[in-house]
Amino acid sequence: MEENFTTLECLKIIEEHFLSNVKFLSDLPLKMAGHVKVYRYMRYSHLKEMLDKKNLVFLSPTLWEDKLEKRYLDTDFSCYGFVPPPIACLCVTTSANQNSAAAWKMYMPKEEGLDKPSDFLRVTISFYDLLKSLNCWGVENGYDFYVGKADYSFGQQEIIDFAKNKQIFGNSFELRDWLKLLCYKRPAFSFENEIRFFAVPKQGTSTLMQGNFLFLNSIDLRTAISKIMLPPAMKETDDCLTKYVVSKDLDFQEDRIEKCRLYDVPACPKIQKM
Repeated sequence: MEENFTTLECLKIIEEHFLSNVKFLSDLPLKMAGHVKVYRYMRYSHLKEMLDKKNLVFLSPTLWEDKLEKRYLDTDFSCYGFVPPPIACLCVTTSANQNSAAAWKMYMPKEEGLDKPSDFLRVTISFYDLLKSLNCWGVENGYDFYVGKADYSFGQQEIIDFAKNKQIFGNSFELRDWLKLLCYKRPAFSFENEIRFFAVPKQGTSTLMQGNFLFLNSIDLRTAISKIMLPPAMKETDDCLTKYVVSKDLDFQEDRIEKCRLYDVPACPKIQKM
């Protein structure tokens, strides 16, 4: 069972790494020992652009497909004097083993074409390096980053009825309360083990959103990425060649690129009568 970063430990991280523009919304389901890692499934073209242009992209939650996830995105909170700011979000997962089979199946494109299954990857990222990069960008551009884990403890009707729950909508309602609402997901998605990074402009700072996207320029995550995992759908005969091509194309060490062998199983044995 993975331990959590408690609130106190989150504050210690902020203090030790001078993360003035990083805030934690909750405890985080991350291992305490060793190098803390998070994982992101992404298209190869997006990874290449991120590394080549040193450009990390956050998306507007309006692009989320699940209506329940964004139920409170445009809710009128004027009775509390709270107006939701324009935000952008980056989602990562905290587990590379527990949810691997489900994640590959869910995120990988199903059809051959511009986004082939073989064009999909999982990158392993240093949690601390990511936080430090976001903090530096936030200091320079007037943004704060709020980090929270997805909460899978509520069902569909409970999420719908939050507006009637006086314990959640009490006498005051602030930014942190709103962002926590955007972390609620149904139990069926608990395999995702998701952490969400919300980019929020500070009071008095104009939004840097371009449509539904926030481009964090001058963020170089090359050293923060410890591993690139090629998809399990890739043919064995293409393994070495693909690793070589990816290494050269991304200028990334070949020994830090692996092929996921999730579906490498032996042939079915011949069943014999007793």
